[in-house]
Amino acid sequence: MRHLLLFVPIALSVVLGCDIERIPPQTPPQTTQRPEKPYPPQTVISPLRPTRAEDQPTTYQDPLEQAQQRTPTPRSSRSIRPVYHERHLPPHPHAQQLCAALHTLPAKRKQTCCRERAFGYLVTPECIRTLSIALHQKTVTLDTSALSACAQAIQQAHQGCAWVGPWPPPTPTACLSLLRGTRPQGQPCRSSLECLRPLHCHNLGPTQSGRCAPPQPHGTPCGAAPDPLAVYTRQDNTETEHPTCQGYCRRFRCRTHHTPHSSCSADIQCTKGHSCNGHRCIQGQPNTEQARCSGRCASPLRCVKGRCIRPKPQGSPCLSSLECLGACEIPDGQTLGRCAIQCLHPLLRPYKHRPSTSHTSPASRRQTHALRPPPSHQQARILHLPTSRPPNHALRPPPSTLPTTPRTNRPPQRKFSHLAPKKR
Repeated sequence: MRHLLLFVPIALSVVLGCDIERIPPQTPPQTTQRPEKPYPPQTVISPLRPTRAEDQPTTYQDPLEQAQQRTPTPRSSRSIRPVYHERHLPPHPHAQQLCAALHTLPAKRKQTCCRERAFGYLVTPECIRTLSIALHQKTVTLDTSALSACAQAIQQAHQGCAWVGPWPPPTPTACLSLLRGTRPQGQPCRSSLECLRPLHCHNLGPTQSGRCAPPQPHGTPCGAAPDPLAVYTRQDNTETEHPTCQGYCRRFRCRTHHTPHSSCSADIQCTKGHSCNGHRCIQGQPNTEQARCSGRCASPLRCVKGRCIRPKPQGSPCLSSLECLGACEIPDGQTLGRCAIQCLHPLLRPYKHRPSTSHTSPASRRQTHALRPPPSHQQARILHLPTSRPPNHALRPPPSTLPTTPRTNRPPQRKFSHLAPKKR
């Protein structure tokens, strides 16, 4: 029956005189494929903060193309370098003379007094390099007529060996104010010594230059970074000649000077020409021995425990190193010492081991033990030594008052008995 149904359309086409059209097989429509584009990274915006401009989606750009379009940064601008970074300038002869007097001469005198083979690190080369740059670029001028007087004053201050200690002699007055600045207000600077007086170098740092500016008003930040040229040349009066604040700097903020006869705690709080004496700003500075003081005394006096005293020579009795030209050597367990030279700080000295008692005679060991103090109760408990304190069992009440519990004659159970194999 199925075969008959297949021939019916053929018979009809023959009778009617028409041909069957051959239908071509259906093919899926051809679509043009678009090139795949990488999608930009999705940005997750937190609901806890407002939407920012950088959170908005931007056009995608290949990272390799970004790297090729980016201009390379020179290596010299990325590296950290000091403000006086020039290395090609030759050393200035006047800089060599001044730095040798400020640093090399005291080091040689200490080497002779302490009989050392070689002194430690010296800042003389860095002082020469920094000062030579400033002199070659004419940002500072040096008073050459005072160089010989400065060297003679330093040699006189370091005579003998009594000064060797934690408090070296201050910079002589003949070595101060030798450098004069030439930069006016608003010009770039690398040290306050490069500015005209009384200007200072504002926003200066060891790796950042600043600009010459007048003293800052109350509340301005101050004292955040050192002045490299002033440190190397030991100009201790830089804050006086080139003040940072209109008043004084305390806790990194500019403060207003105290009026005369008002309360104070340091000389820097009083106006120029005044000092803090007896917690009051008075005119002048205490310059006599045993005068009351709260800050500094006139050189060579020192303010120790509220009185101006003259530093004691070697061999004098002392209570602290402030009283001596050098240092105060106090034996262990005592409060009174003697003024002496101190070539090395006590914390840097090698540890001295106590003599061992293993190779000594029994008599000397018994004598050593007899000189020791009696042990404490806690040490005695650790070392099992007898002490004057009664033991713990002596502090207990008598046995009659203690509650008694019946004891059984049951043998003690063996630990981990449940793990033992059972007998069959």
